[in-house]
Amino acid sequence: MLDISLFTSRAVFYIAGLLIIANFAFAQSNNIIVHDQITGEPLDQVLVTQNKTEIYFTNARGQLIIKNLNPGDSIVFTSLGYQIKTLTGDSLLSGNHQIGLTPNPFNLDEVTVSANRFEEPSDDIPYQLLQISKNEIKRISPDNSGDLLQSTGMVNVQKSQAGGGSPVLRGFEANKILIVVDGIRMNSAIYRAGHLQNVITIDPLLL
Repeated sequence: MLDISLFTSRAVFYIAGLLIIANFAFAQSNNIIVHDQITGEPLDQVLVTQNKTEIYFTNARGQLIIKNLNPGDSIVFTSLGYQIKTLTGDSLLSGNHQIGLTPNPFNLDEVTVSANRFEEPSDDIPYQLLQISKNEIKRISPDNSGDLLQSTGMVNVQKSQAGGGSPVLRGFEANKILIVVDGIRMNSAIYRAGHLQNVITIDPLLL
């Protein structure tokens, strides 16, 4: 004769044991959220290394799961524009699942983009280079970029009409002069030869 009460109590005991094991396994897989220390916004694609062997990346919500975390583990959080943060596994196991990274702003060196189409420090360029600073543009306060170039005394600007401005460099007219803004070509030589007024389409106050 089957003892139903005994079977039921054993089943409850086994189920309780499985729940304990599942909870322990879940605790071993630590769900961590990485965010900006100042704004609180979650950080995507943060590189997280565990003992320099295991590699993880946060998702769009700043979340990641580190498995098999031990108290002595070294966890390093790295993201472009933020200070590197190193934590021990013990600190994460103690409940520190909200990781804030501190922004680390950095300055870029001045880069001059010339017609050779690659970045190069201005001191290494083997030919003459004229630069007009922001303060100089404010001081001149030109009506258009053609007047700005002419004010330097190093560029001849042909004005065939009111408000026109076609630069001439060393005898080369505007259809042979490349004008770019942030790498975007502003003029074209396919329409006509000779003078072009494309330079006046660039607002000097935007430079």
